[in-house]
Amino acid sequence: MEKLKKYDISFSGLKIGNHTFEYKIEQSFFDLFNSEQDFSNADISALINLDKKSSLLEIDFKIDGFITVPCDITSNDFPLRITNNWKSLVKFSDYYDDSDDELIVLPLGEHYINVAKTLYEGILVAIPIKKVNPNAEQSENYTEIQKKLKDLLPEKDFKENDESKEIDSRWEKLKDLKNLN
Repeated sequence: MEKLKKYDISFSGLKIGNHTFEYKIEQSFFDLFNSEQDFSNADISALINLDKKSSLLEIDFKIDGFITVPCDITSNDFPLRITNNWKSLVKFSDYYDDSDDELIVLPLGEHYINVAKTLYEGILVAIPIKKVNPNAEQSENYTEIQKKLKDLLPEKDFKENDESKEIDSRWEKLKDLKNLN
C-alpha cells in the first residue's frame, strides 16, 4: 500500500550493525488501517533499533506517547500515556510469513521491511482494557455515579448459612458425604 511506504525500512544498503529509525505516530496513522478505535489525538513516538546481522535482522520496537480515551467511570476524555517494548526477529526463506509477532519471515532477495502493521499492533496492545482517569474523583459526575452504584447494590446481604433459605435436598445429601470423612 502506497500510504504505508514511509514505514518501509530498507536494510539492503545498511552495514552490519545497529541502525536507529524514529517515527512520529499521529491519528492519521491509524486512519490508514480502516479500523475503528476508541481513542483519538494520538501523539506517540516510535523508536526502532535494527541490528543487521549477516543472515538475519533483530528489531527492537519502543513506543511512548499519549492518546485521548474516555474514562470508564466518568465517560470524560483524558490523556492516557502508553508505552510498550517488544522485539522481532526477521529471517529469510522462500516465502513470506508474518503470522508470528516475534518472528517475521521475508522472501530471499527482499530488500526492505514495512513496520507499519507491527507498530499498529504494538500500540493497540499497549492500551489497557480498563481506562480510568486518575482524577476521576474530582469529576463533576463522579458523586452522581457513585450514588447510582450504591442504589444498585442488593438490599439484603445473603449469608451462606442463612436459615431462612430453603436448601435443595440434593445438597443436603452431599453434605452427608462430606461428613463421612
